[in-house]
Amino acid sequence: RGELEDAAARLRRGLYMLQRAYRPANAARAALFNVQGCLRAARDQHEAAHADHQAAYALLCTPTQSAAKWEWTQAALAGSVWALLALRQPSAAMRVSGLALKEQPTGQAETHEPSLAIARANFAIAELEVMRTAVRCGEPLDESAAQRAATCLSTSATTLEVLLGEAHPNAREARANAAAVAAGSLPPDDWEWGRLWQPSLGAALADTAMVDETRVT
Repeated sequence: RGELEDAAARLRRGLYMLQRAYRPANAARAALFNVQGCLRAARDQHEAAHADHQAAYALLCTPTQSAAKWEWTQAALAGSVWALLALRQPSAAMRVSGLALKEQPTGQAETHEPSLAIARANFAIAELEVMRTAVRCGEPLDESAAQRAATCLSTSATTLEVLLGEAHPNAREARANAAAVAAGSLPPDDWEWGRLWQPSLGAALADTAMVDETRVT
């Protein structure tokens, strides 16, 4: 609880500074929306969290924000996916995670690999949640689709372990998620997926390329 209160205080400070800025960049505004969404998710305020992540994504997609980095939009979309999963809306989460996979990064491919691995894992998790809902309603399990999703989770976990190290929280959560469906079957009813955090949007506040745009006074 103490860490959440500290995060909330820092967020309020950031919002205050942004309000004093002259024509703040959309990337900076989006970063604060995204952080606010993460904070609300930690407090189980998932509807508000989803709204914040969607607001961040909308700001990054405006015509004036043509320089928005691919990782920033991925962070906003990832937050939306997890909010929708928490709200028990797996079909909507699958649509949003599919949108994240359709967006194509630019620049050096190796710098995008962690975000790509997280996006692929998020899609697989949303797909498995859609299947789990269908099975609960009496529909048969699509075993081939479940196996594909399980393979995707395992591959994403391996990628994150190589890039971030096996001790990294995202790598550990990804491996636990993969282990839950290693046999190509659905996880137990009481299983809760480990969230893969995508914090890259925070860089929008520190990126030197944005300094001239934010012009904090």
